[in-house]
Amino acid sequence: MLNLRGPGGIVGLLEDWRSALHADLGWSEPVPRGTIHERVTEAAARLADNVLWIASSWPMAGAFAEELRDLERSVLSVVSPAERKTRRLGRCPTLRVDGTRCGAVLRIVEGEQSARCPWCRAEYPSDTWYSLVRAEREQPAA
Repeated sequence: MLNLRGPGGIVGLLEDWRSALHADLGWSEPVPRGTIHERVTEAAARLADNVLWIASSWPMAGAFAEELRDLERSVLSVVSPAERKTRRLGRCPTLRVDGTRCGAVLRIVEGEQSARCPWCRAEYPSDTWYSLVRAEREQPAA
């Protein structure tokens, strides 16, 4: 756990990606300030501010997503070591600013009363789950 909380852990990964983003966009190098917690919060917030551009235009998006998934697994192995069962609901129908659908896979976590989209953070209470599953089944095959 110390390797996640120390200077090279979560904060290092997020600040490195933020620096890479700034470099690719021609922005000035961000200057880390504050405690480790404050730096994690700031780096994550600034990356989240640019997530639409990252997902649609940044050539490094795949590597960025892969490292974030690995980081998430590492963190969850500490805070939630027992895997909880999930069930797939379908894809997130939330519309983006450009009119396209979010499309992230929505999962129900056993025991929870709502599902949250991992990309856009839209929340789906249990009374919407059937319509999400039905809509997914009615989608034409790609």
